Amino acid sequence: MLTPRRIEMLVERGDHARLIEDVLANGRPLPLSARLRLCDPDWAEVVALGLASRRLAEFAGALDLAAEGPARRLCGLQRDNGSFGHAVPTAAAIAGLRPIVSEAATLRADRPDNFAPAPLTPLALALDRAEHALHCAFQVGTAVRSPAGAIGPLDAALTCWLLADTPAGAGSLEPAAVAAASLREPAGTPTCPPGDWKEVFAAATEGLYARAAA
Repeated sequence: MLTPRRIEMLVERGDHARLIEDVLANGRPLPLSARLRLCDPDWAEVVALGLASRRLAEFAGALDLAAEGPARRLCGLQRDNGSFGHAVPTAAAIAGLRPIVSEAATLRADRPDNFAPAPLTPLALALDRAEHALHCAFQVGTAVRSPAGAIGPLDAALTCWLLADTPAGAGSLEPAAVAAASLREPAGTPTCPPGDWKEVFAAATEGLYARAAA
């Protein structure tokens, strides 16, 4: 059973692949090729921390300190250009940061005297920079390139899937550009079995993977 304590333990151990698999098994199933892509050694730590932060927020609320732990670790992995190296880990980081920043903003707007903005400012800044970097990675439509290389159809589908149930949804990604990117696979990008990326993309756009029940 996936519990907040187990998530925290895996974060502390740095067992990123196991953490990713445990979160996915807890209500977010994906095809094997998609799971392997998320566990890519180049970005498994970012994906694991993003999924951990989001899952902890679902367990206990986005302002729970347990959820902030992985989110703050994410900030230390962000690159100078605001990305986390590629569209997939950048989307995972955004998925982990958005619930915390969004809920904090809502609470502070409702009760400004009780919530000082300073403690969460680094997370909000990291989120803003990551969203800008992801927007830039997709804004050229089908001629997609990211700081770390091309974005294939599985990458585009995973990006949508990672962000589909965050507070801002997939809207900030310009879904038409993501869909267009998903229609062609540039040379040199990882391949996946036919239909896998379409399954992931459909799950994101049709809302089939709602938040897992705590």
